[in-house]
Amino acid sequence: MKISTSIVLSTVTLASILNPIDGHSDPDQFVQSERKLIVGGETTEPGTKTYTTGLRSTVEGDNFCAGSLITPTYVLGASHCVPGDIRWVSIGSHYLNGTQDGGQIRVVSITNHPNYTTDGDQMSNDFVLLKLERPSKFKPVKLAAADGSDLKTGERVTASGWGRTDENGTTSYELQHVKLQLKSNEE
Repeated sequence: MKISTSIVLSTVTLASILNPIDGHSDPDQFVQSERKLIVGGETTEPGTKTYTTGLRSTVEGDNFCAGSLITPTYVLGASHCVPGDIRWVSIGSHYLNGTQDGGQIRVVSITNHPNYTTDGDQMSNDFVLLKLERPSKFKPVKLAAADGSDLKTGERVTASGWGRTDENGTTSYELQHVKLQLKSNEE
């Protein structure tokens, strides 16, 4: 069974934007709904998962969305976060508004997926690349192979972020992580 690279990237690297995914075999038709949850997660040990990034309007503000450091100068996030006035990325911070334990780097360009669309809470191709002003000192997340050859249906992967830990809860102040199981497009 083939697993869509878009689904894996969103599951593994779009930290805090843990959404129910409608799997499609065509990566250009990736659809998700906007829900910021880390349900069933637990608090992450400080200093781990430092590739998880918080997107901010100000250097000292709270994260309003999250993403993942994928190279020293690029963050992968969700396009639906762009209206949130992304100006800074907090990298390696354990806390929602952390400034002491990570690094804050200015965003110099924002590139949405060219086929990003939204219809209510349903989104297609909900990916954005953020270029940073300077390289981060933190190690980027390890991405899956582009051809999906290193992915297996049923394998456990980790998502992390500051999302709500239950449907009616508040946003977590500390970085959370949760294990998820990869599913095939057919599932």
